[in-house]
Amino acid sequence: MAEPVRAGLVRAGGGIVIGSDDTVIAVHRPRYDDWSLPKGKAIDDEPILACALREVAEETGVDAVPIAPVGVARYRLADGRIKVVTWFLMLAPAPCQLRPDGVEVDQVTWIPLADAPELLHYGGDVELLRALRAPSPGM
Repeated sequence: MAEPVRAGLVRAGGGIVIGSDDTVIAVHRPRYDDWSLPKGKAIDDEPILACALREVAEETGVDAVPIAPVGVARYRLADGRIKVVTWFLMLAPAPCQLRPDGVEVDQVTWIPLADAPELLHYGGDVELLRALRAPSPGM
């Protein structure tokens, strides 16, 4: 018997954490054996920026500085709910030490923005980074 579709949205926040040398933080999640940008679900009525900052800190050990919201991704989960991830551009303080949480994330690394398409598993993550690197119209 098919599992019933659960109603509702799953709110999540994520961080595109930029280093001083044109790099971005990527996390490896052993549960999915994938590389992604740090993100996670909001707790109850948690403001979405607070969620993104908390998830980045939990998954990477970095207390990032938020710069600006950069996009929203929506996709359907296996149980039928829609996950809505609000992404924020963030700056990593220098110096900072990367520390995976050891539960959801087992590896954290800096990757050059140019190498992101080869490492990141999700096209949406890659598109976010490409949009950040694209020149603004009229520039």
